[in-house]
Order: sequence, then C-alpha cells, then structure tokens
Amino acid sequence: MKTIEQIREEIRALVAVQEETGCWRWHGRYDQKGIAMFKRTTAARATYESFIGPIPAGKRLSGCVKNADCVYPEHRSHG
Repeated sequence: MKTIEQIREEIRALVAVQEETGCWRWHGRYDQKGIAMFKRTTAARATYESFIGPIPAGKRLSGCVKNADCVYPEHRSHG
C-alpha cells in the first residue's frame, strides 16, 4: 500500500500549476465524459482527500470557477 506522500507525489506529477490563478491544471487521464480521473476515482476527489482530508458523508465537491480542469483542493469546497 502506498503512503499518502507517495500518492501526493503521483498527483503532483500529473498537474501543472498555473501561476496567474494558482490552479492545478490536470494533465492525467480523462474518462469518456471528460472527467479528470486518478486511479479509480475523480482527480478532484483524490487531490482533495490526499491534501485536505475526507469529504464529509453526503457532501459533494464544487468545481473551480476559474478552470474546469483545475484539481487544486483549495479551489474546491463541499456542500
């Protein structure tokens, strides 16, 4: 099993930081619907849970308003 730091490094290798906005632009795999994917979950969920923590039960992540392909956990909220 990989450590949280190993997972974070894998994620960092798949993003490019956009200096103007701070967005983490996803350069990994997308599914057929255009959703950024990391392993068997969305890249947004993987980055949030790896860098922030669990998403509360019954809550969903909101998208980044600056870039649709942004997976930076600080640019998301749950509600």
